[in-house]
Amino acid sequence: MLLCATGTGRELWMVPRPKGRVRKLTRDARTPEIEHAARLHKRWSDFEAGTLHSASVVVDSPERIGRVVSIAYRSDKWSGRSQDYEHEVESRRVQLHRLGDVYRITGGGLSVTPAGITG
Repeated sequence: MLLCATGTGRELWMVPRPKGRVRKLTRDARTPEIEHAARLHKRWSDFEAGTLHSASVVVDSPERIGRVVSIAYRSDKWSGRSQDYEHEVESRRVQLHRLGDVYRITGGGLSVTPAGITG
């Protein structure tokens, strides 16, 4: 699963890892949406976006799973070396919902920034 944040920083989404071919991010592939995503990637990881994954996910009606107490993930952001991160969630109102193949974490003042996750 991949952990993704929305542009507003108020939601986290866990989506299945894309399958299929990875393409080099060429000048022709750089639509305004791709440019926006590439800028966010640079801001969050301090690395240039060099590849492009095309993915589609199934999103069904939300099913509440429960309260989130911590968020843990592995990333190579900043250093380029894989490192584990865990953020304890302070608000009792941060919730996890399943929507088919994806999961959404939202509520309770959740805030996602390049500096970290709070909520």
